[in-house]
Amino acid sequence: EKIAESAGVMNRTVKISVLSASRLVTDIIIAYKELHPDVNFLFRQEQTDSASDSDWDVRISTGVPGKLAEGEIAALNEEIFLAVPNVWDHIERNSRSVNLRDFGKSPFISFSGAIPFSRLCEEFCHMADISPEIIFKSDNPASVRDLIGAGLGVAFWPAYSWGKLTSDKVRLLHINDIICRRTIVLSKNPNIEPGSPQDDFYRFILKYTSAMS
Repeated sequence: EKIAESAGVMNRTVKISVLSASRLVTDIIIAYKELHPDVNFLFRQEQTDSASDSDWDVRISTGVPGKLAEGEIAALNEEIFLAVPNVWDHIERNSRSVNLRDFGKSPFISFSGAIPFSRLCEEFCHMADISPEIIFKSDNPASVRDLIGAGLGVAFWPAYSWGKLTSDKVRLLHINDIICRRTIVLSKNPNIEPGSPQDDFYRFILKYTSAMS
């Protein structure tokens, strides 16, 4: 009976490998648990995509729009803004957009918790031909927001996956001179059985993110 009970729990457990958008994935899990309280989750935040197929049921990572590998689906395309402090007087109050190349000498605050996103931000800087000074790295979006609000620097900020930016000390500005977007990429283990809790959660993610865009 104990072995059968344990097997039943594992059959109702979704193993998630998260390389990006951990805040968004957490919100999705909470929404799913409200509908399916009997389903359990193993949430593992990865730094690389080296986990084997047997280690996860669903994987969430970051990609470049239009460049997906086999088996990957674009769950969400989102713009990446430049978050700037309101206390900086040299940025016009009415500005809604900026050129990234104008911030080549500005201090930057980097998000260290997601390697794919950090690499993407480095690519944005390369495209704008700037090499900004990274003065602080944090794995917490709230800390990044507070540091920007204190006037310590600027940072790249995703439109959706870090949650709504609730601060009157920070502004999100559209970047004009280069295209700053990313794709939240969803992958499903090919061994997942149709109709299983793992398959159902995978489809729930697609429905949830579709409603966001």
